[in-house]
Amino acid sequence: MLKLKQISGLLVLSLIILALSGCGIKQQKNNESESNAVSTEAMAKFQQEKSELLAKANAELSAINKKILACNDKIKKGTKLTAAQNEALDEFEKKRASINKRIHEIKNVSIANWDSFKEEFETDLNDASADIEKILTEM
Repeated sequence: MLKLKQISGLLVLSLIILALSGCGIKQQKNNESESNAVSTEAMAKFQQEKSELLAKANAELSAINKKILACNDKIKKGTKLTAAQNEALDEFEKKRASINKRIHEIKNVSIANWDSFKEEFETDLNDASADIEKILTEM
């Protein structure tokens, strides 16, 4: 009889331990689900920012190309460029080539490097736009 009580007690104790550990596993799974949801949300935001930067870059490059066409028209009509303007155009072309190269890198930038890439890219894009605008107004 004593053995039966001991076995029953051990069985009840085992069930209690099993029930408590099961709750812990469920809580851990809930925490992992929440973590994955945050991660998925952050990744979606990151992808959205990439798309927005790409759209902005395409719009800016389109505006820059129109300004380049205007510069070319002025040159064809006989406007002579000074040495400083020629040098400014050369520098502008280097920036534009760099921007064109990096526009293709947008989709491959990691989330860890995103902020610095985006800031530098936007700065270069704005600088290139300002440079061609300055050249165009000086012509």
